[in-house]
Amino acid sequence: MVGRVIRSSSSLVIDIDASAASHLAQAARAAALLGTEVVLVGIAPEAARLRVDQGLDLGDIVTRSTLELGFSYALRKTGGRVVYRT
Repeated sequence: MVGRVIRSSSSLVIDIDASAASHLAQAARAAALLGTEVVLVGIAPEAARLRVDQGLDLGDIVTRSTLELGFSYALRKTGGRVVYRT
């Protein structure tokens, strides 16, 4: 499913094809049915634009450009606490 992996001195970019992106969106929606919220992180603006151009609708799936912003979002949702559920 992965289209290509690009390695530079400072980062690793995984470019996924439309089918893989669609499966990822389906998995996030399935997780929501179990009461969880998926936050996709690390999506560059160019990649997001390409997915929109390809017609992939992430709908209400939360996306953040960096892992730091993803954690910040999650901590705000939980009142700054790490929540463990069993």
